Amino acid sequence: MDLREADAIRTFRRLFVYKQMLAERIKDAGPDHLEEATNNSDTAVRTAFIVDILSGTSAGGINAIYLAKALANDQKIDQLKDLWVNEGDIALLLNDKRSVMGLHMVNQVPPQSLLNSRRMYYKLLKSLTDMEKYRPSQDHFQSPYVDELDLFITTTDIAGVPVPLRLLDGVVYERRHRNVFHFKYGKAEVLGDDRNDFRAALNPFLAFAARCTSSFPFAFEPMRLCDIDEVVDLFGEYRHDLLCRSDSTEWQRFFQEGRIHKYRSDYSRQNNGILPRNTDFWANMRLLRLLSRVAFICNICFLLASLDQYLPNPPEGQIISTIIVLGYILAILVNVVVNGWILVAWAFRKRPLDIPRWLWIINLIFLVVQLVILFIHT
Repeated sequence: MDLREADAIRTFRRLFVYKQMLAERIKDAGPDHLEEATNNSDTAVRTAFIVDILSGTSAGGINAIYLAKALANDQKIDQLKDLWVNEGDIALLLNDKRSVMGLHMVNQVPPQSLLNSRRMYYKLLKSLTDMEKYRPSQDHFQSPYVDELDLFITTTDIAGVPVPLRLLDGVVYERRHRNVFHFKYGKAEVLGDDRNDFRAALNPFLAFAARCTSSFPFAFEPMRLCDIDEVVDLFGEYRHDLLCRSDSTEWQRFFQEGRIHKYRSDYSRQNNGILPRNTDFWANMRLLRLLSRVAFICNICFLLASLDQYLPNPPEGQIISTIIVLGYILAILVNVVVNGWILVAWAFRKRPLDIPRWLWIINLIFLVVQLVILFIHT
């Protein structure tokens, strides 16, 4: 079973569930009501099945995006079927020369991933663009199907966005890996003003969300928002529209954190994900956190080695020797590096340091004690 067959089975299963729900709704109306409506041609059946909330991840996320766009703009959804039938074959997505044939793209040498992320984004964007041919979307279009529609597309933040958590004795930073893109359609009588996040100008970002939610790291390279510009330039509809570029201010409202707004060009989203394009800062923070923990362990060894001198019968063995080496030799060296690094980063930082406050305060106290003891002995 290939990917197209598997997705077709899932799609038909969902359609079956929808059909059963509609049948139950009609059944609740009663047989007399249905018989009367059937026999009387002037009587219309007033039962409608309205979808106003859509959500999904991976293939379900792609289906939800196209369905939401079709409902909001009264457009055909045939392009979704063509996408799965004609482009769902994994052989076409393999990141080789065949995957870029006819797309005016240069093949990656060496390939950055098993599957071609740019081809997938291109096909997603092309399908969304083709939906505009039947009925071009409009800012103030009044959909005949929904008065209000919410679409939630789940992605995963690979590196994680530092989120402050206030505790009793300070603030710590936890990384939030869950991310959701929220798109909305609504009429003025419902929202107070017309809103349509499914119009043509937002097709590049809708395709970006579809690409992000429909991958996994082992197959696709991390998807960066700035990567879309190469593909968008291939479409005449978007090439000269500044609102369709990766630095469009129109798109920043879809990001949940103001920090992502400020550093938008540095972030990428992959499957569900985000990855810093310039990873130096976060790589350094991970190294600094690691060294801070190593320094803390060495400081504990320093404390144990110091207490060992006051025991009447100090223990011996390999473990004690290791504790003495870590406490008396490595502790001060690692402490100097870690605390010096933290002080410099704290003085020139542009982003919050992702180091627990209690950890670097304890390491700093141990460093002061170690320097005093070293000065006295010297």
